[in-house]
Amino acid sequence: MQFYDFEFNRLLDVSEVISWRYTKYFGAMGTFQAKFHLSSPVTKLVMERDYLVCTFSGETVIITGKEIGNDLTIYGRSCDWLLKKRVVMPFNEVEKSTGDHIKELFEKAYLDCSDVTIGEVIQGGTKRFSQDGFKDLYSVVAKELGEENFGWEFVFDTLKCRWIFNVLNGRELNLIISEDCKNASKLSITDNISEFANYCYYNGGSKGSSESGLYRFETYVNSKEEAECDKKLEEGKKQWRTQLDAIGILYKKHYLLGDTVRVQIIKNELKITRRLRIRGVEMENSYLGYREKPIFEEV
Repeated sequence: MQFYDFEFNRLLDVSEVISWRYTKYFGAMGTFQAKFHLSSPVTKLVMERDYLVCTFSGETVIITGKEIGNDLTIYGRSCDWLLKKRVVMPFNEVEKSTGDHIKELFEKAYLDCSDVTIGEVIQGGTKRFSQDGFKDLYSVVAKELGEENFGWEFVFDTLKCRWIFNVLNGRELNLIISEDCKNASKLSITDNISEFANYCYYNGGSKGSSESGLYRFETYVNSKEEAECDKKLEEGKKQWRTQLDAIGILYKKHYLLGDTVRVQIIKNELKITRRLRIRGVEMENSYLGYREKPIFEEV
């Protein structure tokens, strides 16, 4: 593991780590935890300094907490945690692509940071955007890019000495994951319509599916905001859950975050194939060795 300050100065390089665990996401903030012996030079560094960046196995996190007990535990977040520390001011309605909108907000938020820049940007659709109150940049990014099913990353580039923000889009892979293909185990599929709703009333009107009769499942929100209605309909979607342990499928070798694959379950005469997006990956290194597990979501 390597430790840097925010100006890309390498402060420490250590090889002895009791364990570390990092859960990384395509469209959400990642979480990190690592343990060291108290005799490790990491103890002195993190207890005397804040604003540290940690790199390991091709990943990067910002140290956000530390705890001393029988050993040292440090906690971190993916670099997009910094977006929570910038505020987007209210603005009047504009019409532009989602990518251009995020690019403009990002550049305005980091106007005072010469080493922060925006890199790859996926444009997405053209929409109208407006904002009445104050919001942190992370919340705006998560909402606007989430609606396009885009992801993002904030890269700590030690070669260029730049913080680079990228808007990402997943790929469609010709990868089938199944017990038949010997690359999955403990595979199960769960469907649930107990909270299902496809039509919603709100104080400004109603909206939803064109289904009628018993196939119209109604709900409501006591709000004038159409956005609250949309949120309720989103929450009321049919719940699908696919669980499995992937075997021999490795992050950055066989897939990237945001990629879509096909998961297949075959039970006797039943054969079900579903498209799943890889929304995250759990990585862990300990005395048991390195392990990782992709996190799936329904498309």
